Amino acid sequence: MKAKHLAKKAPPKKFQVLEQGLIIIGKDGIIVSANKVAGDILGIPPNALPGIKISDRIFKFTHENGNSLDPDQLLEILTKTNAGKVYRTLLGISNQKSPQTRWVYIHTLQRTPDQIQLLLDDVTELVGAKFEIKDRDKILQGFFLFPKFLKMMISQLMNYLYYLLIHSQKV
Repeated sequence: MKAKHLAKKAPPKKFQVLEQGLIIIGKDGIIVSANKVAGDILGIPPNALPGIKISDRIFKFTHENGNSLDPDQLLEILTKTNAGKVYRTLLGISNQKSPQTRWVYIHTLQRTPDQIQLLLDDVTELVGAKFEIKDRDKILQGFFLFPKFLKMMISQLMNYLYYLLIHSQKV
């Protein structure tokens, strides 16, 4: 009886992305940060991911709608600007080591590190906890170690941070 009840509540696998991975790239398409699960999906340790261009041909990408994405078009798709907003894209990623498609959120930042730090300082004032750019990797990697309640709180904080990133862009 419990198994049937749990099965009904389970969301589609492709939308369980926060249990899969998160990658943050700059507008040049180079990975800025990634969590451990994203590193596992890509087959590369997360500390080795910063500096790799997301459109490198070692990865195969699938859009939410199931269409394959050409690596040459990927950067354009991820970094296209619309009033300087930050884009969050859900992509399926596979590679030679892991041919099964797994879903990852990719965030595209249109800001410099100094601008991001200013926004983190704003969040610090709101929540009373100090966040710095050097803490970003710890936040992303540690996200998966917290109980559900704390995950929810951190998720809301991260959503607010991205809200600030989006709405503080100069047009």
